[in-house]
Amino acid sequence: MRFNSEVLPKAEKVKKLLKPIFELFVKISVSGVENIPEKKPFLLISNHRSDMDPWCLSITCPRYVCWIADYYLFDIPLIGKFMQEMAAIPISGKKSDIMTAFRMSRDAFSENQIVGIFPEGHDTITNNLQHLEIGDFHTGFAEFALRLKVDILPSVIMAEKEKYGPIPVPKTFRKMMHLPEDVVKTEKRLIYEKVHVHYGSPVSVEKYLTKAEKPDQFEDAVNDLKNDMREILLAMIREQKSKSRK
Repeated sequence: MRFNSEVLPKAEKVKKLLKPIFELFVKISVSGVENIPEKKPFLLISNHRSDMDPWCLSITCPRYVCWIADYYLFDIPLIGKFMQEMAAIPISGKKSDIMTAFRMSRDAFSENQIVGIFPEGHDTITNNLQHLEIGDFHTGFAEFALRLKVDILPSVIMAEKEKYGPIPVPKTFRKMMHLPEDVVKTEKRLIYEKVHVHYGSPVSVEKYLTKAEKPDQFEDAVNDLKNDMREILLAMIREQKSKSRK
């Protein structure tokens, strides 16, 4: 599978079409847009508490975002086709799928695109940990950033009004679609009614590369970047909470 840049103009039109529809259901505000580089490629990361998060970022970001998404979404009829037409990049825990996602991300970056990923994966959602300020991070995003030498743009999604609702797809159908067990067992989803998105300042990976270029220290560099980015997002979340209380 290759990154298909030819779908981007159509995907951008779909984004613009769906934006006002999304805003009918969610009151959304944004800050920090001036921190988004106008042309250069970068990896966009954010906290992840709801399946609405990709849309919150996509419609507030002035540039198009190519999302790295769980492979199983591409196997769902209609949704899978939609994901492909929106230039999404599938990934799973399999080494071959990780390498495919790596190559597709590399191709996207070579065309100055933004690639988006949630470092928490879907763990915070499927484990019902939305009460946490932020969940644990996987290392994949940091490894991609270091191997592809792209900077990271941190962002946070702050729900100001939300509620829990039932998963619209019954468990029986989720099993029939061969969704992961943790996804099948998830009882409820978090629905945003009012949300604020804040984009932070880009983080250069330059200082991590010296260590990363040494084979015996690459893993340490990945973990350093992962932990530092989690701390940055946590600080951003607390800063936005503090501002909202004033």
